[in-house]
Amino acid sequence: MHADKECCIMRIGWIIVLCFSFPRYSVATSKCYNLDAPARNIGKALIAGGNANAWQNTPVLTQDNNHAVVKSLEHVIQANPGNKFIAYNNIPPNIPKVKTKSNSKGVLMMNPGVQDEASWIVHTIPGFPKALTGYVFPPAEIQKGHLFICLTIKESEIDAIAMALRIATPLIYHNDIPDDPARPNLKKLVNGESRLTPPLTVTRQISTANAAGLKVTIYSKGEKSKYEIYRRVLVKKLKTSIKVWTTRDKILKSDCRILNRNIKLVTSPITIGGHASSLESDVSQWLISDPGNKFCIIDKPYHKSQTKEPAMAVCIDDATIFGHFNLIGQNKHASEPPARNIGKALIGGVNANGWQNTQDLTGPNNHAVVKSLEHVIMANAANKFIAYNNIPPDVPKVKTKSNSKGVLMMNPGDLDEASWIVHTIPGFPKALTGYVFPPAEIQKGHLFICLTIKESEIDAIEHSQQQKKLLNDLIG
Repeated sequence: MHADKECCIMRIGWIIVLCFSFPRYSVATSKCYNLDAPARNIGKALIAGGNANAWQNTPVLTQDNNHAVVKSLEHVIQANPGNKFIAYNNIPPNIPKVKTKSNSKGVLMMNPGVQDEASWIVHTIPGFPKALTGYVFPPAEIQKGHLFICLTIKESEIDAIAMALRIATPLIYHNDIPDDPARPNLKKLVNGESRLTPPLTVTRQISTANAAGLKVTIYSKGEKSKYEIYRRVLVKKLKTSIKVWTTRDKILKSDCRILNRNIKLVTSPITIGGHASSLESDVSQWLISDPGNKFCIIDKPYHKSQTKEPAMAVCIDDATIFGHFNLIGQNKHASEPPARNIGKALIGGVNANGWQNTQDLTGPNNHAVVKSLEHVIMANAANKFIAYNNIPPDVPKVKTKSNSKGVLMMNPGDLDEASWIVHTIPGFPKALTGYVFPPAEIQKGHLFICLTIKESEIDAIEHSQQQKKLLNDLIG
């Protein structure tokens, strides 16, 4: 490891980079992209020192232009006698179709000489970095959100890291660190002697190299443990609730069964330094303690499948880093009672410029949905309607290829009054029998649109519906 570089890193101590390609679009809208505006392949960096209190824009991450990621990897992408390293990645660069249950990605490096110089990089980028062959950021990954953390450590911490990695069984694609009796776990790691026998979980504590070093705790679990790392390991070890930013499957949900040991899912999108990122394009898996000062990067998403796979989390105890991610994580979804079964409404008129909270959608309390349906849920001589739904209320096991749901209504008298409701709610509304919002649907996201139209528009709507072979029930 070159001395000039190490002096720089020692002054820095740690680097956290959130890697993004930022399209120019609004945080609060659906995916309405301005295709004329070029994406900016930049990141947001937190760098220890005087600027640690604010996210900094990086230069373009796809270029070798001296930004934080390149500087951290400069003696990984090019050979240097003062740096030896192991690189691991479940999708290693230039090695197709590798099978592994690990999802860990990182680089562990040290100076093989007399200087006590080492660093550990933990990241989420597949196929990266290429060892000793120049800087290439994978083109397919620049459109996604990633996390890249570089910690300057002492060489004495390497074996503790290696022990944690042995439990996580990473796929090593490069190693040139010399053997040393002081690093027995590193030797076993690179020789493939992974820990598949008890202990099935390991906790190791390290710190960064500077005088006021960061406290870092590594939690690893083996595939034989059958533990779900978020609930069975991290919540238990941190002894707090956690807020989690990661993709999630349809099995694991927010979990608030244990007081002060909740799992709260951060809702998408999030905003980092004024820029948005959504779960559809973000694989930077992290959490923060609630309360506390701990920030963790986890190598597995919040999916049930990881109970049968190895996993590892790296947790940093630092108020500054925590504060930045806590601000991001305020957009959380918690299942803490009482639930607020409300919606957000845009209503034509003077208030159309802002979303309004509705009343409780499960109650017939004069909110926008009830008002739109008041002469559908109860009979009224001045309203006749067609209601259609591929899952109609109280009609079991109906077969249809349609997925359309809505209500088309009109005044049968002389007045030109009509409206059309289009929505996404199965089994809703019940016709002429009162307002009942399906209990199973209140926890889901739905859309409900009501348009006031002229009666002359009804036939055009009917024609379009006939083309889709709708299941309908004419009430009249």
